[in-house]
Amino acid sequence: MSVHATVSVPPSAFVLARTLAVAPDARIEVEAVVPVAERRAPYLRIVADDPDLVVDLVAAESAVVAVDPIHRGDGEATIGVRWGELRSDLLDATVETDAACVEAVASRGVWRLTFRFPTHERVTDWYRRCRERDVAVTVERLREAPPAGTPSDAAALTDPQREALRVALSAGYFAVPRGATLEAVAAELGVSDTAASQRIRRGVGSLLAASFRESVDTGG
Repeated sequence: MSVHATVSVPPSAFVLARTLAVAPDARIEVEAVVPVAERRAPYLRIVADDPDLVVDLVAAESAVVAVDPIHRGDGEATIGVRWGELRSDLLDATVETDAACVEAVASRGVWRLTFRFPTHERVTDWYRRCRERDVAVTVERLREAPPAGTPSDAAALTDPQREALRVALSAGYFAVPRGATLEAVAAELGVSDTAASQRIRRGVGSLLAASFRESVDTGG
C-alpha cells in the first residue's frame, strides 16, 4: 500500500526561497491541477497583507518564466505560474524514489509538503537521500494512503471547513501551548469568530467521523 509522508522543509530546499525570505508571513498554497497538456501552469493561491508584492516577488524568481493573474481579492490572489527548469536535491530525491508531491503549502516561512510513496521502503530511501545531500527535512506525519476508490478523510470536509482547518493548523491553533488565537484564525479567514469556531469544530467532527467510519451529523 502506498504511503503519504508530510514533511516540512525550508524554502531554500524547495521553491520561492527569495519570495518567502522577503515576505515570510505570506501563505502560499499550490493548488492541484490535472495535467491536460505537456506545459501546464500550476496555480498558486497567495494570502498576504500585500498580495501584489508577493506576486511581484514570485514573478522575479529565477525559476519562474511567466506569471498569469487569475483572481484578485481582499488580501489574497491566485496566479498561474509557468516554471523553467526546477532542480534541487529535494526534487531529485523525489524523482529517484518514484514519489509524487500531492500537497504543498508555505506558511511562516516554511514549506509543508505531503508526498505519496509506493512503499514504506521508498520513504526510508527518500529520507536517506535527502540527509546525504544535507537537505533539512523534518518528518511530521506518516500514514498509509487509502486504497483506490476509498473516500479520503479530507473528502468529508466542506471547502470552508478544509480552509479553516488548514489555516488553524498552519497558525499553530492546535499546538500546545496554542500558537494562535481563534480571533487570529478568524481574521486570516476573513470571517467572524463564531463562524471560524463552527467551521473548525465541524471540520474536526467530520474528520473524526471519517476516521472511525461512523455516521454522525456534523453540519455544513
